[in-house]
Amino acid sequence: MIMFFYKLYNNLLHAPNKIFYPISPEIIIDKSFKKKGYKISKTDDNHKDFLTDLLKNIYKDLDLNSLKEKIIKENKNSFNHNIFDLVSLQDRESLKKYYSSQNQIDIVSSLLGTKCKLRNILINFNFYNSRTIEEEGSKMWHRDSDSLSDQLKIFIPLTTVSFENGMFYFISNEDVSSFQKFELDKKKIHDKNIPIWNKFRTEDKKVINYLQDEKKIKYFMGNLGDILYIDTSRVYHKGGYVKSDNSFRLMLQATYTPILSLTSWNNNQNSVLNFLQKKLTNLK
Repeated sequence: MIMFFYKLYNNLLHAPNKIFYPISPEIIIDKSFKKKGYKISKTDDNHKDFLTDLLKNIYKDLDLNSLKEKIIKENKNSFNHNIFDLVSLQDRESLKKYYSSQNQIDIVSSLLGTKCKLRNILINFNFYNSRTIEEEGSKMWHRDSDSLSDQLKIFIPLTTVSFENGMFYFISNEDVSSFQKFELDKKKIHDKNIPIWNKFRTEDKKVINYLQDEKKIKYFMGNLGDILYIDTSRVYHKGGYVKSDNSFRLMLQATYTPILSLTSWNNNQNSVLNFLQKKLTNLK
């Protein structure tokens, strides 16, 4: 019964897009993605060459060690930072042009099953900080609630992603379906000593106990140009912990949602729509 109402509600949320922005009949829906909630692929050679040059420019223009020290000085508990606005204007414009191209929109639309729009691009710089711990914030299991409807995020490593510098972990919808939710710890929610970003996230122990098989936890270990497509609103996931002072990772992230969508990524969304998004997302 719960699953029936979840599917009904989800279909109602996506109905306006299907009516006013129908997907092209030439686009073949990826049924495997709808079932799993993720797909791993590779970017084309030309874009991989661009990403290689982008990485060289980042190393040339930014002192990442000094940047890390500055970020931690401003916030002693920091372990990541979006450096997109620090790269050259030319590189930023090239990234926006590529990820908003019709070819990319068609790929994303075939995965989500609805016509989509690029909302945001980030370049996340994750680094080691001795004051942080392995299970906190985005390094704990969660689903994203920054969009009412489904959303798709593309993750592309600019540096090799490994166990040492923090892999991205996720669970297929085949093992935890999108209408299931890990029960929150009410004591933790009401504990004033626990930071807000830790109250509504789930620890490894609870997830492993539920799955009864740690091998069901998947991870994205990749190199520059590898791509993870994932619906972070439906798939449980968490970021990896950077384990040593000399390790860091750079990850490009592009976020897409259906064209008609209440989402935190929509810069034009007013306070009333933000309120509706929050309430309707909680209901979902």
